[in-house]
Amino acid sequence: MFAHELVHGIAFDAAAASGATEWEGIGFYIEGWAEYVALLVDPEKTGFPLFGFDEDVVVGHWLNHGGLSLATLRESHDELNMRCQGQAYIMRASWYRYVDEELGRDVLLNLVAARDGVGVDAVEAVLGDSLAHVDANWAAWAVARYNAYDGADAEAEAYRARISGWYTPCVE
Repeated sequence: MFAHELVHGIAFDAAAASGATEWEGIGFYIEGWAEYVALLVDPEKTGFPLFGFDEDVVVGHWLNHGGLSLATLRESHDELNMRCQGQAYIMRASWYRYVDEELGRDVLLNLVAARDGVGVDAVEAVLGDSLAHVDANWAAWAVARYNAYDGADAEAEAYRARISGWYTPCVE
């Protein structure tokens, strides 16, 4: 949690000075970046949103059991971020991991810099593709990682049991 919040603290002054805190859709990108950095800093992170379970299993679980699309999370960040936090934080972080590992560190850093904002056109220009296509490729990549994880279904069941007492999944 500390690394996640530290990213916010470091980035806030620059974001406020550039007016980025007022950009439509900025919340999705700010929270996704902060959570991805937290996972990079602590690959063995066991707290929220993973609760001791593997990232590939948790993300694959949400993709395999329905829920919210990244498009919905982008479009309705303010309304959904806290209510759907059990899904939103790890899905956004996983999307950033996909961008980093599959599209490249330069693309990731250009996305984070958001020199032209985080509107759909600006993000697609950085990604070199449509958000719909990148999101679909991310989902296929994440499900493949889940399927390659030995014992994923059993671990996903244990994860569901772990969160069931406090979290009600959000759906489209």
